Amino acid sequence: MGTAVSAITSAGLVALFVLSLRYQLHDRAELARRTSRLLLLRQYRLFAPIPGRSDLHLVVRDHDVDGAPRPCREVSMVPLRHWSQVLWNPQKRRWLPVRPLLVDLVRAGAALEDRPVAIELTTPYLVLLGVVGAEPADEDVRARQFLVVERYGHEPEESPRVLFCSAVHRLERTTAMAT
Repeated sequence: MGTAVSAITSAGLVALFVLSLRYQLHDRAELARRTSRLLLLRQYRLFAPIPGRSDLHLVVRDHDVDGAPRPCREVSMVPLRHWSQVLWNPQKRRWLPVRPLLVDLVRAGAALEDRPVAIELTTPYLVLLGVVGAEPADEDVRARQFLVVERYGHEPEESPRVLFCSAVHRLERTTAMAT
């Protein structure tokens, strides 16, 4: 019984894959004009219909005690990995949601650009502020700001552009008390 169910399921998945192949080579406008016999595969694509052309980077800028900004530096979202992490990578949980948060923050920033205080209360802003605040800092750093920068890695003629710039936030320092 189990073998028959597996064979039917596999055959169904292969059939859906083969049916979807014909939709991979047409643009969206042409597919919209055609009528689909199944009506299920009209807008379905196995691969990304609009592939990403740019990368989003989370950049931080520290501010000294005097308020002078330091040079920007990127927050590494892909830490160095070991070959064994192909099978087990628990650190991935920390960095996996960062990219969607960056996209959500850029969208919220565009929608709420006339109300900067409202942007600071959105979930993506607060979570990214926590990620940026957890980054190590020198002893004389008192404030931090973060930016979302878009870069076109394979198109050198396109220069990076800042999509979002946060307010400058004070870093709270905790001092260890000796007992």
